[in-house]
Amino acid sequence: MKKLAIFSLLALTLSVSFARPPVEGDVLDSNNFVVGVDASLNGVYRKNNPSTPYLYGKIDGQYITYPTFASNSKQNSGQIDVDINLNARYGILDYFEIYANANGYYQNSNVDNDFYSSKDISSKSNIINFGNANIGLMATLYKGETFRVIIGDNSDIISNMAFYDFNSQMNYFGGHTFFLNLITQKVDADKFASFTSQFYYRLNLTQKYKSSLADAPDFKFKNGDEAGVRFLWQFGKENSLGFIGGNVAFRAADRLDGNKPEMVLYNGQDYSSIGVGFSLGGKKDINDHLGYKISVDFMSYALDYNTSTVGINFGLYFK
Repeated sequence: MKKLAIFSLLALTLSVSFARPPVEGDVLDSNNFVVGVDASLNGVYRKNNPSTPYLYGKIDGQYITYPTFASNSKQNSGQIDVDINLNARYGILDYFEIYANANGYYQNSNVDNDFYSSKDISSKSNIINFGNANIGLMATLYKGETFRVIIGDNSDIISNMAFYDFNSQMNYFGGHTFFLNLITQKVDADKFASFTSQFYYRLNLTQKYKSSLADAPDFKFKNGDEAGVRFLWQFGKENSLGFIGGNVAFRAADRLDGNKPEMVLYNGQDYSSIGVGFSLGGKKDINDHLGYKISVDFMSYALDYNTSTVGINFGLYFK
């Protein structure tokens, strides 16, 4: 009898009860936390579009910075980036969530650059560098059984910008993303489904850059502001969660020293553009505290700001 009791206790201790993987775009319940690490492989291509470093946005308002290096409007630029992103989320009082991200990257670049001819710059580069760090807050304005309204902000704490001279420089609080999430959801026993419509505005402030080239002046730069809408459909059963996302964006022109200078103009245009993108992936809990996720992401800006990004992401999360 004693052996049976010990065996039953051990079996209960080792048993696994599955919970739903963390949902994106919604506020975590009070005292719940999620800590994760993501590894991404991304390809970035920019055509006739040097200007400032390229920013790639996510549903949580975070923007990751990708250096592109080209400085002549007739040149193209292509990069392969391997990113490591650390992230954390924490729910407060069922109505608030604070979260943070920090990332670094390895980049292999096909640099197409002849603007400063006196500087011998290789056509290829391999760089390991810190990217940026963000902090965000979400607050629930309305919380019903099937409908929720959430507002949020994500701000860059540090942005490590790099340009055509391969020199990098830290800037602080250079960008802020404001968003409104409208969520409809349905929970039926072990099944879950939600649809999120996010309306966002990305405000990029003017930042300074000190060039390392003797014949290149220091300058100020500003990534173009962006407004748009994102959609995220999440559906799950037991310990699995799948998702499909979409993005439509309207982006303003980048600026150097407050102007749209000749070297970032092409056919008289200033790189204002419309972008479209999608994501597809899933999450699965391995046990009560550990899970993994995988996704494929794509974003392309058309019209005058010709940039495309495609990548695959794999991550582990602890909760």
